[in-house]
Amino acid sequence: YFKTEKEHSVIDYNREILIISFNDERTQSASINPFDFSLAGVQNEALEGAGEEVYSFEQRKKIAEEMLTHIPDQNRNEFVFGKEENVKPGIYQLYWFRHVNGVYIFGEFLQVDVDARNGKIISWYLPLIEYSEARMQSSPSFNGNVAKKIAAVHFNGQEMDFNPVLVINKDYPMWIVRI
Repeated sequence: YFKTEKEHSVIDYNREILIISFNDERTQSASINPFDFSLAGVQNEALEGAGEEVYSFEQRKKIAEEMLTHIPDQNRNEFVFGKEENVKPGIYQLYWFRHVNGVYIFGEFLQVDVDARNGKIISWYLPLIEYSEARMQSSPSFNGNVAKKIAAVHFNGQEMDFNPVLVINKDYPMWIVRI
């Protein structure tokens, strides 16, 4: 991908994904799926442009959508566009989040960084998709209000005015509450 013959400088990992960096600043790296050795992401800050932003949100999103092809076919329709964040001058991160039966799957997303000055993809990252929809249970055994009460008792805290959020962690439902 980088058309380099340089040796890697660092090997790291994030949630089982191997990250191979080609310089000490980690501005050029490739993320590798350890099961089939396919690309799970790339970062190349050398592609960053300069000057004024010329690409609109709609254009950046269209550019980033090219990376949806890295999501396995059987899961692609489960990914929903979530948000865009300006992470540094001229660079925007766009996110697609995985949902099954309307419930967010914790930690499964596609992140794409697009340079609004030159329209280039600076990086993209797709963590492992761990479970198929058929292996997930998206119906919890109790509701969010019960989860708030359990958390308040367990942590000896007070319930806050916060709507509990149902997510799926790996293959089981989990409530996120604030106390």
